[in-house]
Amino acid sequence: MASIETKTPVIISFSGLDPTGGGGISADIETFASLGCHCAPIIAAVTARDTETIKDAWDIDSPILIQQARAVLEDMSIQAIKIGMLGSVENIEAVHTILTDYPHLPVILDPVLQVGSNDLNSLADATRTLLSPLSRITILNSEQIRQIVPEADSAQACAQALIEQGCEHVFVSGSPDKAQKISSSLFSKAGKTKTYQWPVIAHRFVGAGNTLSASITAYLAHQDSVLDAIEQGQNFTWKALDHGRRLGMGNWLPNRIFWCESS
Repeated sequence: MASIETKTPVIISFSGLDPTGGGGISADIETFASLGCHCAPIIAAVTARDTETIKDAWDIDSPILIQQARAVLEDMSIQAIKIGMLGSVENIEAVHTILTDYPHLPVILDPVLQVGSNDLNSLADATRTLLSPLSRITILNSEQIRQIVPEADSAQACAQALIEQGCEHVFVSGSPDKAQKISSSLFSKAGKTKTYQWPVIAHRFVGAGNTLSASITAYLAHQDSVLDAIEQGQNFTWKALDHGRRLGMGNWLPNRIFWCESS
C-alpha cells in the first residue's frame, strides 16, 4: 500500500453552500487552496442567494452532517477544523459531539447567526455554550459578539466572558472609523493582546469575513502561532479585497487567487 501524503495540511470546514461562490464553503475551498491547504468540505446548510441578499436557507439534517464528518475524520489526517454556518441548534449540538472526540485539533469558530428562520437567541446561546469553549480562536464582528454575550457592556467584556468559558482567543473585527481605518482586536486570558488597523476598501463584499477566518485557519494549519496567523490572515484578506471583482449586479467578491493573476 502506498504511503499517505501528509505534507499538505488538510482542514475540515463545516459551512453552508453559497451559490455565488463569494462566501460559505466556496470561500473556504478557494482560500485554503490559495494558501497551500486542502479543504474537506462538510455541508451544513444550503442557501439561495445572489450577490446582494440571501433569499432562503435550508439546514442539512444533523445525522447527515455527522456522517459526512466522521467519514473524513476516520480517513484523513486533519490539521484544523473551521466552523462557519451550521444553521440549526441541532447541527451545533452534532458538531459539539464531534469536537469532543478530537480535542487535540485546533478549532476556529466563525459563526453565522442570522440566516434562515432559526431563532437567533437559540443559535447564539448554543454557539456560546457548546462551540466557543472548544475553540482556539472565536472570530466575531462587533455585532455578533454582542449577540453572543448580550449582558456585557463592551467588546472586551464580551471577549473576556468567552475566554472565561474556555475559548483561548477571541478576535473581534471592527467597523470603519472616521479616519477610514478598520480597527480589530485580539483578546486572550491576558486581556487585549493586540490591536490592528487596516485601510478601508470602498466596496461592499460577499465573503470578506469568510476569507479572513479561512486564511487564519490555513496559517494555523501550517503551524503558525496564533499571533502570526492573525497577522498573515488579515494581510491575505486585505489583498484579496483590494483585488476584488464585481461579478454580479450586487456586492463585490474577494479575489482569493490574486497572487497568480497578471496585473
